[in-house]
Order: sequence, then C-alpha cells, then structure tokens
Amino acid sequence: MASQGPLSPSVGTDVSFSGAFFNWSTPGNITAQDNTYATDTAIGDPAAQNIVSLVKGGTVSGSNLSTGATIPATDTDTYTSFGGTSNLWGLTLAVADVNASNFGWVASLAHAGSITHYLQATGFGFTIPTGATINGVLAEVDWSGGSGTHHVDHMRLTVYYTPVGGLLLRRRKAVLGW
Repeated sequence: MASQGPLSPSVGTDVSFSGAFFNWSTPGNITAQDNTYATDTAIGDPAAQNIVSLVKGGTVSGSNLSTGATIPATDTDTYTSFGGTSNLWGLTLAVADVNASNFGWVASLAHAGSITHYLQATGFGFTIPTGATINGVLAEVDWSGGSGTHHVDHMRLTVYYTPVGGLLLRRRKAVLGW
C-alpha cells in the first residue's frame, strides 16, 4: 500500500449548517501548524467533538467519525486522528474524488449547548495515480480550548491507496516466493 500525506489544505473556510450557531474566525489559519488559529466565537467549556466528516465533491459526506471526546484544554501541538489506512468513512472514493480541489474534511464542536459551524479544509493537492484503488483516509487536527475560547491550529489529510498493478505484483510475489 502507498500513501500521500500528511498534506495541508490550501483553503480553510467557515461553513454554516442547520443547527449550528457559532462561526469560526480566521478559518484560513488552519493551513499550517504555526500557532496561528481559527477560533470559534462561542463561549463555554468544555468543548467536545461534534461532527467530523469528509467532504466529497464539495459536499459533507459519509460517516461522522466524531467520538464526542472533549478537546484538549491547551495547545500541545499534538494531533487528534480520525479514520485510517482502511477507513473510507462510509464512502466509495475514486481517485478523481481525492485529487479534486473540493475534497477535504470538516470538524465541528459542541459546547455549552451550542454547536459551531463546520471548519472546512479543502485544496489538499493530492496526485494519486489514475487507476489506483483508494483504501483509506486519515484526518488529523491540532485543536485546543479553554477559558471559553477554542482554537484549531492545523488540519491535515493522508490518503492510502493501492497503485495500479500493486495487488497483482503482491500476488505474483506470494505465488513465486519473491
């Protein structure tokens, strides 16, 4: 299996959805782990994961992989991970889907009875080879919160795939004992 990533997004946006009340200021700050933050405008602690989903074709899609866990109170420059090498988030993903500029993922927080908008990361610039099989997607976020303010420093993605001919070559090696 091969992989590309982790890659950083080129675009971070605040996206409203039904039931969400609070926006993210400076969402473009999620493109690098550099202690410049996207910050939510809600007040209240603790903050917990609400929705964590992929964006396919520009639309929030697939399974919500949020565990509902509380986000760290302080920024430790460590990532919380979702998905993995064989997790397709309840979706069928083609190479064209992950190579598209509108492929990415979203995260939303819940706290004090309120929900934040999606913080959306897209424009990862994947160049998965045509004909490959997508096996899984790993999303990672460096986020923190405390004293009523919640931050996201960085969001990133890794895509795992089997290259064209990769499975056939492994089968040949197994049969021939290479």
